[in-house]
Amino acid sequence: MITAECFSIQEYLAYRTHHYAKNTILGYVRDAGGVCIADEVQVGFGRVGSKWWAYQLQGSDADIIPDIITLGKPMGNGHPVAAVITTRELSESLSSTGMEYFNTYGGNPVSCAIGLSVIHAIEKDNLRENAVKVGKVLLDGFTELAKKHKIIGDV
Repeated sequence: MITAECFSIQEYLAYRTHHYAKNTILGYVRDAGGVCIADEVQVGFGRVGSKWWAYQLQGSDADIIPDIITLGKPMGNGHPVAAVITTRELSESLSSTGMEYFNTYGGNPVSCAIGLSVIHAIEKDNLRENAVKVGKVLLDGFTELAKKHKIIGDV
């Protein structure tokens, strides 16, 4: 189980319970007993550029700490691997129902080694920085196209 960066489980639960912006969608969801799920299957692992995870772009790093994070395709660079990251509290609440978590990939050593290799390649090859550069080129290009073609809305 992995928790949010720089938090022990106890610190995380205290933070989650008491230190989120009350007058936000996340605040209303949590006040109603809901959870925050960050689906990072398509956008995780630095694909958004400056951050490892897309949810980190939604305010300061401390504003949103998801209760569940789903990871998938980019994690294995084509190899079938996935992960669900959650809190001990939510994990135990699932097991207390009698259900067991199961997935096809099951954390085998080959998939784990591939996942680690992908993370090392992202760091070694500066792929997050490259995503920022490529993203800027695309944004600038689409902005120029929008000036010429009224059919293009907000960029």
